[in-house]
Amino acid sequence: MHNTIYPHPYQIQKISPFPADNNSDGKGAVAGVLLRYGPVSIRAKLVQSEKGLFLSMPRRKIESSGDYINVAFITDRTLLETLEALAISEYHKTMLGAPAELVAA
Repeated sequence: MHNTIYPHPYQIQKISPFPADNNSDGKGAVAGVLLRYGPVSIRAKLVQSEKGLFLSMPRRKIESSGDYINVAFITDRTLLETLEALAISEYHKTMLGAPAELVAA
């Protein structure tokens, strides 16, 4: 682990689980995540894949080519991994107390 000192505090401000029926195959976005790093807030998503949960940063589709471009991204790998781990941890905490309609049967 790196000993990087970040000039701003970082945190997960909010986890918003999506209803379980949105991803009936067990893959895809499972929650919205509001990240905060100093004065900057980023709306991202937690996505379930075959390898587990990961943090997906915002992107937009270019209609003419069908390609996607990143709208916001974190270039520091250590910070990205830290925020991803925090988001996954907060998601699990949130789901422990979630209403039945948000938890897959």
